[in-house]
Amino acid sequence: MFSPQRQGGDSVDRTALWWLRTWALGALFLATVEGAMLLKASEAPGPAALSILTVTASGVLALLLFRDVPRLSLPRAPRAPGAHALYALMATAHEGLWLLDASGATVFANARLAAMLGLDESRLRGRCATDFLAENSADDLATVLAPGAFRSGIARDLCYRRADGQLGWAIVSGRPADAGLGLPEGTLLLLTDITERKKAELALAALKADLETRIRLRTADLTRANEQLRTEMGVRLEAELAKAESDLRLHEIMSTLPIALFLKDPTSRITMMNAACEEAFGVPLEHANAVDQRLPPGLRGRYLQADQRAFRQRGLVTSEEPIWNHTREEFRRHVTYKKPVFHPDGSPAYLICLSVDIEERKRTEEALASSLAQLRQLTGHLETIKDEERRRIASLIHDDLGQNLLALKLEVGQLHIRTAHHPTAFARRVAGAVTTIDASLRAVRSIINDLHPSTLELGLVAALEWLLGRFRMRSDVATTLNVSGGEGEDLDRRITSAIFRAVEESLNNVQQHAAARNVRVRLNIYHFMVGVTVEDDGSGIRDKHPRGFGLRGIHERARALNGWVKVDSTPGVGTRLRMMLPRVLPVPDAGPEAEVVEDGRPGAGASAASASLCGAGAAAASR
Repeated sequence: MFSPQRQGGDSVDRTALWWLRTWALGALFLATVEGAMLLKASEAPGPAALSILTVTASGVLALLLFRDVPRLSLPRAPRAPGAHALYALMATAHEGLWLLDASGATVFANARLAAMLGLDESRLRGRCATDFLAENSADDLATVLAPGAFRSGIARDLCYRRADGQLGWAIVSGRPADAGLGLPEGTLLLLTDITERKKAELALAALKADLETRIRLRTADLTRANEQLRTEMGVRLEAELAKAESDLRLHEIMSTLPIALFLKDPTSRITMMNAACEEAFGVPLEHANAVDQRLPPGLRGRYLQADQRAFRQRGLVTSEEPIWNHTREEFRRHVTYKKPVFHPDGSPAYLICLSVDIEERKRTEEALASSLAQLRQLTGHLETIKDEERRRIASLIHDDLGQNLLALKLEVGQLHIRTAHHPTAFARRVAGAVTTIDASLRAVRSIINDLHPSTLELGLVAALEWLLGRFRMRSDVATTLNVSGGEGEDLDRRITSAIFRAVEESLNNVQQHAAARNVRVRLNIYHFMVGVTVEDDGSGIRDKHPRGFGLRGIHERARALNGWVKVDSTPGVGTRLRMMLPRVLPVPDAGPEAEVVEDGRPGAGASAASASLCGAGAAAASR
């Protein structure tokens, strides 16, 4: 506020003096600023700078002249001198001006304030300022309106309410109204709208609070995650230590294994070998792949195909592979077991390979197979020799013993005819001698047939028919023979003999052990194979591993001829023996030459002798 006019002075226009003082202060400020800028821009100040300094000094002098001019006071009534100009100036101010009377009612409000409140200026007059304040802003307004607030420079942020109900904010400062300028008693408030800034501050505060909340939550999450990570790191560290220890133990176990163990990558490169593997390959790990590159391309391709097959099959693959031993400089046969391992995404990781050297075992097997082959050849040769020896013995019995018995029978028969009409003791003895000679001839014929049946020279079918007929006579067991594929006249003598002896041995077993009622024999002659089946309905074989040599002999005969024998037996149901032999046999090794008698055919003499004995015996009996 302005002080009252000095006593004893002339009456002056206080308003004009107030504006003059204001202008002088402004001019002084501008001149001072411009002079300072010129002095800063030029090292040697010129006349212009001196002029400006002169003006500045004049302004200071004018200020000193008017310093005793009393301050103007606002008029207490609109009709006071200069009130209209003051109201006009207040109406065009860029900040809100609010003139309140002593009761707080509105006396004047400029356009800016009306715009801030959202009402016309005319509707504001007479209304109390507290009507437009928010609930919590009344105390702040009272602080601004308090006596001495102007001198203390107190300003407050007030929250006001617009006509549309929205809230706004303004910085409010006040001063008492000057009645000397025609203003009523009261307070003049200056309001600077800070609504946008306040909204921004509130939004910023909300964002800050939200950010702090997020930071707090995120910090808590990070703390928990950190603790969890530390826990997981501890667990992982323990797992890694356990894995390292396990790998160390595994490496120690692998290094002490007596079997070759090695790892391969998906490209079939060896990445790990144990000591046994280095010994099996004859090279250390660092030279293993280089040695593989020097192998023949076909062998390397074979290794690669086996590895890729293991990855494709995704399981254990077993194969026999020749592996080059660099130290021994030889290929050795190995059985390799390969197990693929895959990454979590399914791509191949590596191949676990276990290799077992079977070279010595293979050589032993080959030696054993060779021994078995030689044994079978020997067995076949022995069977051939045995058949030839039987044939020779049968021929000798027929030629010597049989002929002598036949001649003796003829002589004794003549004597028996001469003494038949004289019943004396001598005649009875002659008759007994004839009977004894007939029994001897029958025994000779039986021995010859057991050694080498003469019906074998007539074919396999005829020989089997004779054998079954003889079996029926001895055992009263019903027999049946079924033949398919021909009579078998062109069969090899070894095949004929093997089948005949197998059927003969089977019939002997039936007679001695089976107690069967029926025996069925089937002979199948195929283009490449010859098979025979002997089946009975007896008691069966109770011992799974019979200790007799009959069946073993049948098996050995079949193996010697590259055939096979299978025996199926069910206790209480019966037994079935099946033999299958190839129709074409390899040429046998040179053995003892078969004896050639009479017409040059082996055994022809024995067969003829047997036939002649049978005929002679029958003739003598009839006589």
